[in-house]
Amino acid sequence: MTLPPAEPTNFNSKYVIKYSPSASGTLEMRIVLAVGFDDIGALDSLWDLYQRGKLSMTFQDVIVNSTVLKKLKTTKIVLRSKILESEYNNCTNELLSRKMKRLEIKTREVDKKMVLRLAEQQRCFTDNVQSLKDTEENIELSLGEFALTMKQILPQGVLELKTIREFETNYKMAKGTSRVKNTKIIDQFTDMLGKLRTTFTEAFTQLYVPLLQVHSICESEKQKQIKRDIRRKINIGQELMKPEAPLKIVIHPVWARKILPREQSLFRGLVCVLPLAVEALKDIDFMLDEYINDFVL
Repeated sequence: MTLPPAEPTNFNSKYVIKYSPSASGTLEMRIVLAVGFDDIGALDSLWDLYQRGKLSMTFQDVIVNSTVLKKLKTTKIVLRSKILESEYNNCTNELLSRKMKRLEIKTREVDKKMVLRLAEQQRCFTDNVQSLKDTEENIELSLGEFALTMKQILPQGVLELKTIREFETNYKMAKGTSRVKNTKIIDQFTDMLGKLRTTFTEAFTQLYVPLLQVHSICESEKQKQIKRDIRRKINIGQELMKPEAPLKIVIHPVWARKILPREQSLFRGLVCVLPLAVEALKDIDFMLDEYINDFVL
């Protein structure tokens, strides 16, 4: 790997680059990053990652990809991070000595642009959630047909569906056989499962990640809590949609009553996934709207 001559060390700049050959013949490069924090919580989060040995892995995942490797004409880059405890302590003391007054977002152009971007992303998200809600309502009206078709699909002796994966496997094996001819409602159900998984992923990448880039010094305490609540809702939804997640504990108070008592172990958890997931997405949409509207742009 060939690099241009290193710049002179300058600790007043944003970063410092040094590199030298190691004993093994590989090239070692050192980058000193200057990192700023809005509050003690952000500083402690970074320090906690470092203390638990996860900071290097985090940088590795974020920075090193195939594009970077190709551009640098190398096959492997291994990042190792180091934070001096003295620097952590100095930064802590500096933050504690400040009075962190909330700044108006209109005075911070980068944060303002990020919130406007969030507002644009939210409009698409709202449309997706409404479409999922419409599909959910259609499936709710056809739960009887769903249960009847599923009983035709499932092998003899199956009394319980433990996971979504088990449902998907049974359906895949039965589809196209003579056991069932009309699978429209099941196709609609499986299609919605896929869309729900995608939407929760998009909620994280397109909404929550940009949300993290809005500096907390611009936020009210309410907005900071909303940000945490959005992350919690995304986590709940992603856990719910995992193929191996146990269905036995999944209960929606309204949909559960729509399943016959003798079929509860078969279908209750499976069908209740849909309304619970849609409700979580609606909550995320509502909270994001509340978060954005709390700013004076």
